[in-house]
Order: sequence, then structure tokens, then C-alpha cells
Amino acid sequence: MAKFYDIPKQVGSEVADGDATLWMVFRESDEADWQLMRYCRGRDSRGNPYVGFFNTTVVDGCIQNIDESCAHPDVTILSDLLPDDEVYEQGTAMFNLRLRNNSETVRLSNIVIRFTSTADDRVVFDYENEVKVYDSLDETVSLLVNLSDSMPSGEYRLTAFEKGFEQYPFEQTQGEAIVQVLPKAETPVMRLTTAVQWRRADSEQIANQGDNVYFALNARNYGSAGNVGVILNLVDVNDPTKSYVYQQSNATVAQGEARTFTFYRKLPVDPGTYRVIITYATDDGKITADPNNDTYPLTINIGEASDIFLNAVAIDLPDYVVKGEKLTGSLTLSAPSDHNGYVYVRMRQYTLTNGGILYMGNQQIAQGEEKTINISSRIDFEPGRYLIMVEARHGSTEGTVGNYANCYKLINVVTELPTVKGDVTGDGKVDVSDVNMVINMMLGKAEPTAAADVTGDGTVDVSDVNIVINIMLGK
Repeated sequence: MAKFYDIPKQVGSEVADGDATLWMVFRESDEADWQLMRYCRGRDSRGNPYVGFFNTTVVDGCIQNIDESCAHPDVTILSDLLPDDEVYEQGTAMFNLRLRNNSETVRLSNIVIRFTSTADDRVVFDYENEVKVYDSLDETVSLLVNLSDSMPSGEYRLTAFEKGFEQYPFEQTQGEAIVQVLPKAETPVMRLTTAVQWRRADSEQIANQGDNVYFALNARNYGSAGNVGVILNLVDVNDPTKSYVYQQSNATVAQGEARTFTFYRKLPVDPGTYRVIITYATDDGKITADPNNDTYPLTINIGEASDIFLNAVAIDLPDYVVKGEKLTGSLTLSAPSDHNGYVYVRMRQYTLTNGGILYMGNQQIAQGEEKTINISSRIDFEPGRYLIMVEARHGSTEGTVGNYANCYKLINVVTELPTVKGDVTGDGKVDVSDVNMVINMMLGKAEPTAAADVTGDGTVDVSDVNIVINIMLGK
């Protein structure tokens, strides 16, 4: 530490009378250049930054007084002082702020985001974030706020300031910032933090149907701690009705926690251009889309496979199956060239784990021939969402099954079938078989059931038929 004594007050005629600034300078030797003594990178006991200059007044060439008051922050927020998305009680908020530090002497090291209740300005919550924003700079900072458990939902006014200088709040150029803190989310609320990345297993940035492909993404939890399933979906850009679950990755996440999720499997979808869409499955049974899918868009071009052993023609399996009961249906395949090898039909959870084989058998299919495989298997898998996977092999070599859209199927294993209005047959869906069943009941060819009386008027008549037809057509 250096102390300066007996600093002369006479500055001579070279300094004009009036307000002046006294700067502290030093040099290492008589031959060295003078250097400006900057303020220390620290604070005094009151939290104020040290400075290397003083304000003063010169009269008749003499220093009259020295103002030792501290320099203070002078910051302008060039963006909105708002979080990047919805904020939940006991959740997390992310602020991405563009700041201009107008001060030539004060750097920012700890920014406080203050939430003040608009209903009662005595209710105040402060959240600190360490930063490094040097003087006279424009910089973007990301501030993460984990809301206190004691902070209730409601409307809050937002301000920002450097710690220790709440009397110098940052200027808001976009107007007063008001945020609504929503009631507590009972499950995690996940959002992408960066774009999804992908590569082929051999690290190439090209992909063909049948290639093994990695995907990776980063997402943060803005809601409550809990379990979440991150689902990567591929959606056909030219036909968005063709949307396919690629794989799911499960995790337990804490409040505000950011995690990396990875996905790896044989790329099953047909050639084309696909958009990657991220959704999240939570313990309440809901699946929700990531609100940042449009912020971090990713499309991937998929080329043709060179090893197509079979093509899918059609698949007929139910949407739901009760655990402990038999699942029945069929799969129709065709052969682009003579096929003599095994066909596997597997039922796996979206994570590609658990589940098991529904069908395994050797199939001889001549070139151009179509063949239907009947499936009948007792399902003892745990309740959950499952994906059908069809494989074809020649000896030990696994090939690709083309026309994936014709064998893509999701099945829910349940403890009891859900009640679906118009589902007279009880297979969990409404189709032409339900319409025929209601017609037969109306004509007296079958015993009427409560499920067929969709109007609830105690009879099965033409009005019930019309309603089931409309349900089938999605009207």
C-alpha cells in the first residue's frame, strides 16, 4: 500500500480556474513513463469501489477542496429487463441483458435483479449474479435467478443495480419492466439453451436412412425439481403430419439445473428433409413442446439407404393394450429382391429399453411379393409409451426396412383401456368397425351397449351412428 503526503495545493497558472479532476500517477523510475494509477479492483468496508482520482476546484492556481465521494455506476439497459420466458413460483428465470456501462471508472461485478411486488412495495426479493463488465463497454450478460421458496406468485416490478448501489438503478430504455410470476409448476419446465447438435457415428455430417446417428442437446429446468423425459422427434418438413419419435432420454433435474441429453440409434425414417422437434414428458402424463424449438431450429437431410432388405406396406396394431392381455395385429412387408432371413418386430419404450419381442421368425419373400405376418403376443411390459421397431436380417447382417411410415407405430401399455367416446369395440380408437357395430345394434343384429349410446338417451339409433361417424372423421 502506498500513501501520499504533503501534496502541494499550488498548481500554477497552467491549470485554469474552475472544476478540475486530480488524477494519481506514478512511474517506476526517473527514466520511466508516467502511468495512470487506476482504482483498485476491490471495495471499501461500505462496499464502495476504490478510485484513483478526486474532484476538486481550482481558484487562482490553488486547489481549494477535494471531493472524495465515490464514483458510482452509470448503466443503461439496451434491451428489455425481462426474463426469456414464463416464470413460475419456486422456479427459475433467465435474463439475457444488453448493458452499456457508461462509467469510465466503475466496472460491474455483482448485478442485483430486484423483484418488487406491485401490490405491496414492501415485498422485495433481491437476486445476485456475479459478472465482469468493464468500464465504457457494451456487453450482453446472462443472469440466472432461482426464485426463493418464500416468494409468492403475483405481479412484480423489476429493477437492476450494482450491489451496494441500489440508489443508482440501471436506466431502462424499453420502459418499466413488469413480470407475472405464475403459480408453482408441479413438474419440471424444460427449455433448450442451445441448438441441437448431431453427427453420424463415424463423425460425418451426412446421414442416410439406416445410419447410426448421435444427437445431443442442452436444456435447463425452469420449473420444479422432478423427473423428465426428453423426446427427440423428427418431423417431415414437406408433410408435418409425418412426425416420428426418434428416442427419449430420462433424467431427474433440480431447480435451475442445466443438463446435456444424448440420443443414439439407427436412423429409421425415409429419405427427406426433417426438422428436429424437442418435447418433454413429465410425471403428470403430459407431453409438451419446447418453446425454444423455433429459437434453435435444426433441419437434417436424410439420404437413401444402400441396404434395404424389405419395405413396409402396412401395420395394423392397436393404440392401447392392457398389461397382461394379448396384443394382436399384423405387419405386411414386400421385398425389393429375394429375401430369406429373419424378421423381428420389437416393442420398446421410447428410451429403446425394456419391452421385448412381439414376433421373430424366418421369412422367405420373393422379389416383388407382399407377405403379411400375424402378430399375437401377451404383453407383460410395464405401463408406459412404447415404439414398434421392425428389423430384417440376412444371416448376421442387419439391413434397413424401407417405407418406414408404413410400419411406424406407437402403443400405450395401460392397466385399463381409456374411455373413448364412440369406441364401441373397445380397442381404444374410433374407426369404421365402430360405425358398423353401432349400425348393427341399431338394426337389431347385435345387442345394444352403453358405449354405443353416445347420445345418452337410452336408445341406439341413427343419431348415435352419425355422431360416431363424425368422431371417426375428426369433426
